[in-house]
Amino acid sequence: MIHLRVVNPDGKVFINSFPVDFVTPKKEKEEEGKFRYIRKNLEVGTLEVLTIGEERIAYSNKVFNPFITAIETVVAQSISNSSHKAKEMSDDYLHNIVKIHGNQKSIVERCVHGAEGQASYNDFVATVKKDIREKPDEFAEDICALSKEVRLVDYHIGGYKLLQDSFSRINISDNHNLRKFLLGLSHLFFESFKKNDVILSLHDIDENFLCSFEYETFNIAMHSFLENTVKYSKPYSRVIAYTNSESGNLVFEMESVRIEKDETEKIFERGVFGRNVPDDLRGSGIGMYQLKKALDRSRISIEISSDLSRSSEVNSVRYTPNTFIFQFPKYSI
Repeated sequence: MIHLRVVNPDGKVFINSFPVDFVTPKKEKEEEGKFRYIRKNLEVGTLEVLTIGEERIAYSNKVFNPFITAIETVVAQSISNSSHKAKEMSDDYLHNIVKIHGNQKSIVERCVHGAEGQASYNDFVATVKKDIREKPDEFAEDICALSKEVRLVDYHIGGYKLLQDSFSRINISDNHNLRKFLLGLSHLFFESFKKNDVILSLHDIDENFLCSFEYETFNIAMHSFLENTVKYSKPYSRVIAYTNSESGNLVFEMESVRIEKDETEKIFERGVFGRNVPDDLRGSGIGMYQLKKALDRSRISIEISSDLSRSSEVNSVRYTPNTFIFQFPKYSI
């Protein structure tokens, strides 16, 4: 049996398969117990290796030393990759929160525009009240938009730690009503669709379609998907969503920015966006990457197909009929 314990310089334990009752042995005890123990300080932290009942490794330096060297290399690469992934994750998270904060700030500034600089707080409140009475429709739209951004912060906070842990599946829960879930989320986007002259139809989602997913991360995935749908849909078009009870699929059909054949998988990579996306719509290329990562948490697959034979153009942007298929591994009807 071979046991490892790896601790980084800050004391964080990366790996620990040591027996709970293990005590650092003296040389004579080590020999009697037919095991070998070594502790090494590496740039990435402390590596401890314990072999029990592995005579060929324990009693031959020619075998043991290359064995330890190989473990050093693997551990160093593993921790380096983990650190890189952690930084990448925190960068994405910070990007999302900064973006959401900017949206919230602009909405609040619209709500209190012209009210700043009052002599007192009461005067400030009175001016805002006056604006609400005079322009109730605009204020209502801003409050709904602000609600959307606040909920998105909640989703990212709730899902951040879960997305860091690629192994945990304990948060998947059963029998979510997909129609109710999507109605509860999509109403936050109705105004954005309306401004782009796009109709979102959820009428053909079966009201009895129940499925399993991790609530926090699926929220992130579908929020990212609907944001992209708003951004890339063809003006004056219709987005139709429906379920297939036999295959366990949720399908979105739409006319949106053309996705080339070689891009249907690549757009899920970090930093990648389609070649036909105009400059004014290009972001950082992490929306679809995060969507795929969030879906993977619940083992939900996504497939994209594009009808490249039917192409149209609006304001120099190329559009095609695109279909997005989400397949749930566990569902009922």
